[in-house]
Amino acid sequence: MDIKAKMETHRQGERCWRTITTLAPGCGLVACIFAQVAMFSNLQTDASTVGRALAGALTATLCGALCQNLFAGRSRAKETQLSGDIILQGVMSLHPRHNPRLIEMQLLSVIDQNQRAKAA
Repeated sequence: MDIKAKMETHRQGERCWRTITTLAPGCGLVACIFAQVAMFSNLQTDASTVGRALAGALTATLCGALCQNLFAGRSRAKETQLSGDIILQGVMSLHPRHNPRLIEMQLLSVIDQNQRAKAA
């Protein structure tokens, strides 16, 4: 597989994971609020009803937090893999004694515009 194609695949996957990790805590919070509304609407009734609603609120919050942290960890692992691929491409370009400017152009073509500005 071509390195550039592999890098693009990593970028697309990274965007997907980043979106999921951004939305997960908010979804957990919304579910928690719905469960709290159910809990507060049943305060005059049986305590077990309030307890079930409270358990739902806490579970929703936990699910949102776990989802975000698990996916964020996976996202960081993908970034590490991408960095390793860039390093590997740079080392492989040094072996046949390519021009350093050519190597720099190849490596900069792999990363996005924001990272290019930081590298320059």
